[in-house]
Amino acid sequence: MSETLKNSLSDQKLAVDKCRESCGGPQKCRTGGLVEYMENGITSRVFCPVMEKYLRQIKIQQKIMNALPKNFWDRSFENFISRTPDLKAALTTARKFSEKKAWKIGANLVFLGGYGTGKTHLAAAIVSDAISRGSTAAFVTSTSLTGSIQEISARFEDLKTIELVAIDDVAVEQENKIVMQKMFELINYRYEAELGTVMTSNLNPKEFKDLMGERIWDRLAERVFIVYIQDAESFRKQKRDEYVDWLREE
Repeated sequence: MSETLKNSLSDQKLAVDKCRESCGGPQKCRTGGLVEYMENGITSRVFCPVMEKYLRQIKIQQKIMNALPKNFWDRSFENFISRTPDLKAALTTARKFSEKKAWKIGANLVFLGGYGTGKTHLAAAIVSDAISRGSTAAFVTSTSLTGSIQEISARFEDLKTIELVAIDDVAVEQENKIVMQKMFELINYRYEAELGTVMTSNLNPKEFKDLMGERIWDRLAERVFIVYIQDAESFRKQKRDEYVDWLREE
């Protein structure tokens, strides 16, 4: 490294360090993250690494907000309440799936269990974490995939090449047969492309297998890990019990 370049980098570091001493935070920065310093008698500028990190985080957050319904923006592994052995195992599995970026090798993860047991929370947390790790990800509820045949087809076409797709609440009572057909086509396409999928359902393992059908299940089974949550009462019911606790006699 030349002496001139060493001096330039030293001047940049001193300017950034001095700026940090009086920094009020990225939100209050008056220069938009640009830090001025003198280089050979000429005013030069360098972009503040603190602002760079802040803007990168904002960009990630915006991607998460675009990928998830508003109600799920705050879902994370950290605020998941693992109050039973099955839920603890589900959280551990979800974390490992994310840490290993298992969707990149075409691995699939399915959360099964009753309503309100945290399946959707974990699926949303995986999507958020995947985006934070630089992957493209999308979260959809099976019941939200409505519209004309053309609209449904276009929506599924958009999901085909995304690195990670989470499909929430796959149910046997799904009314729209077109949606189910397109879902099966999507799973098959992603299998061929070795892209991972996360699914949640209130079905038990046998019911879920029957819903997928022999052909799709044969493909899923090769690369799927099923987490069956059986020991957790609905968290919604638990919260309701807290709200009506005043009715109980002393």
